[in-house]
Amino acid sequence: MNRRILTILMFLAICGAPVLSALAQASPFENADLSPALIFNSQSAGSAPYHETSRMKVIAASMAIPGWGQKMTGHSGRAEAFLGAEIGIWTAFTVFQVQGHLRRNSYIDYAEVMAGVQNGDNASEEYYRNVGRYMSTEDYMQDVQRDARARYLDDLEARRAYVENHSIPTDRRWEWENQSDRHRYRDKRSASMSAYQRRTYMIGVGIVNRLLSAIDAARSFQAPGSNRGLTFHLQPDPDNRGPLQFCVSIPIP
Repeated sequence: MNRRILTILMFLAICGAPVLSALAQASPFENADLSPALIFNSQSAGSAPYHETSRMKVIAASMAIPGWGQKMTGHSGRAEAFLGAEIGIWTAFTVFQVQGHLRRNSYIDYAEVMAGVQNGDNASEEYYRNVGRYMSTEDYMQDVQRDARARYLDDLEARRAYVENHSIPTDRRWEWENQSDRHRYRDKRSASMSAYQRRTYMIGVGIVNRLLSAIDAARSFQAPGSNRGLTFHLQPDPDNRGPLQFCVSIPIP
């Protein structure tokens, strides 16, 4: 197949030179300065002009908004794909954020109703984790005291300070009536934490999408004046055998 293409090109070059020479002799451009070659690139018809766009500009554009770099280099299909992925990623991020918040409110309300938790809206995540781990505040405090003895042995002052630092305020004490209520609370809290975790994953996916867009834009970038396909051009004959010379350029990667 390649031999056939090369044979056709050579035939065009041999047969076309006399015709072009005759056209040039009959044209008003005979005495014109033809040092800049007249170029037609087989891949330039479907691509956008690059003007002064540089590879770094294309990469920076893709890192800022995925697909922007592809748009700058004339690859609209790829641009739409990366931009669509970006919109989907941040839509999912928002959905998981709202989902996690709603589920958090749900398990807090459940703890207030079923375990008697009060003023827990601003409590830490560690507090809510302990609400799910222990049946009551008393069970939690017994575990804290055992931990203090194991840590500080006979140092009573350090043990007392440890227990005070981990004590639960009176208005945040809790007590579950049965294990099933506590397990239901843990399931609600686990669902909220999973939604927040998926939200965090979306940030990582967004970063990956930017990196892939930047890499793709850099690989698809074509600098001004560079040619990636077959190039046909006319230029003055250096041997003065004719006013013009028909040339074919085949880039070799």
